[in-house]
Amino acid sequence: MLSIHKVRARAVKAPLPRPHRTASGTVEDALLVLIDVDCGAVVGSAYVFAYSPAVVGPLLQLVESIGELLVDRRVEPAALQEELRGRFRIAGTAGLVGEAIGGLDMALWDVFAKALDSPLWEVLGASSRPTRVYESMGMMSPDETRAEAAAAAEAGVTAFKVKAGHSDDSYDRANLEVLREVAGETGEIMLDFNQAFTPYDAIRRLRRLEDLRPAWIEEPVAATDLVGHALVRRATSVPVQTGENWGTAREMEAALRAGACDLVMIDAVRIGGVTGWLRGAAVAQAHAIPLSTHFYPEFSVHTMCATPTAQYVEWLDVSSAIVASPLEVELGAVTPPGRPGAGLAWNEAAVARFALT
Repeated sequence: MLSIHKVRARAVKAPLPRPHRTASGTVEDALLVLIDVDCGAVVGSAYVFAYSPAVVGPLLQLVESIGELLVDRRVEPAALQEELRGRFRIAGTAGLVGEAIGGLDMALWDVFAKALDSPLWEVLGASSRPTRVYESMGMMSPDETRAEAAAAAEAGVTAFKVKAGHSDDSYDRANLEVLREVAGETGEIMLDFNQAFTPYDAIRRLRRLEDLRPAWIEEPVAATDLVGHALVRRATSVPVQTGENWGTAREMEAALRAGACDLVMIDAVRIGGVTGWLRGAAVAQAHAIPLSTHFYPEFSVHTMCATPTAQYVEWLDVSSAIVASPLEVELGAVTPPGRPGAGLAWNEAAVARFALT
């Protein structure tokens, strides 16, 4: 079994194809912390999306300092995650600490699979298969929404999500009408409120959109407000989607027991990397609830192959500017590569060009 020689972390400011506007603010560039776990003959890689300039520095430092605890250890991803969570139990493993651990876990699984000369999906005991994607769009004008959705439709995409929560809710309706037109009667359209509303306001807005048959409303209220999610779920016909902010499978279980959602969506980094994902997938299977992804398609495309209730991969490009072989959508779906590990490799020239110093 390989042992860990060192952990390297770098920060980049990768350009996005377009600014991603939400009810919580606009993301102009992708601030990413790149992780490389060096085991000598094999290097495992992953990245964490830092969202804000105020976050990227602390996250970089956490990956480096927590990574130092792994030096000279054997590459045993699940065991190492349990140890790290135990070490930080008193300080807390939510927030940036949890994201650093999740990113390290993903890089460790990449090393583990590469050491076996196998793609990650195979190491997870799964078969390679395509998973449908949904185009994840920001808060845009109806014309911008139409243009982006039409471009995605040319690649066979039949599901589209738009950020909503405009001060004038007729704007949200106009965007949803455009998506319904592009998707047709058989495609699916989704909304994301990004935690912007009280249960009352979310219900009021959704009732005005029910006739357009949204496939889900994502985070209509604060992510931690399970009672509010349950209220929205009972008061509207629009299925409630949540989960991207869960840090453990226990949080997922609590939300399902509270009746807070019809669908679940987990973030590969926040849930605890590949190790945490497998636990979350088991909870979704136990509740027979469809599971979709939030970000990190390079790893999620593998873990979804090992997810019995897999639904959609979120398609939102934050990394193609700095990776050597970006994933591509074909016939509305993505299929994991057959290369060893997750198939993630850096375009080092681009990394140097977009490096944050």
